[in-house]
Amino acid sequence: MAASIEKIRLNDGDSICISLKGSTEVSVCAYVSNGQFLIQGPINSNNSVLSVTRDGIKKLRGRRSKRSMLKSM
Repeated sequence: MAASIEKIRLNDGDSICISLKGSTEVSVCAYVSNGQFLIQGPINSNNSVLSVTRDGIKKLRGRRSKRSMLKSM
């Protein structure tokens, strides 16, 4: 069963994290700062940082821990 989110209103300083489970688990966190919507991650279950492209999700080289990603927020 697919989940859907219609609309979420985020104010300055608010954040949201979404976890997607498939063959691996991917978490995406985003927050609002000075009126801009900033995305952290996504991070898959083995802590590889991924980039989001128009075509989907593409894995980047290198590793970064969830802790360091959250600290950068």
